[in-house]
Amino acid sequence: MNPTESTPALDEEADYERLFDGIYREVNRRVDMNNNDMVNLVHSVATHGAISEDRYRRLIAKGNPQSHVDAAARIAAEAYAAWALARIGPPARLTASANAD
Repeated sequence: MNPTESTPALDEEADYERLFDGIYREVNRRVDMNNNDMVNLVHSVATHGAISEDRYRRLIAKGNPQSHVDAAARIAAEAYAAWALARIGPPARLTASANAD
């Protein structure tokens, strides 16, 4: 294989890295939170689309203010949703109704 060739696994990893980086930058820009905790939160959202209840409780138990965890989770979920919408486009029913106007 040519070293410059792309494989599906490599493309998938690159997509994940771009997603993670985009979410991380947005959360980091807007929320003051411990870096390791932010990485865990962003990884959870980038992997699953949302933060699990267990991770949410653990972040608060580690001393992060609930308001910061709530804000970080909301911002991360919004960034994830924007990435997903850009990647797959809006649902067909939305584009069909926009074209009908």
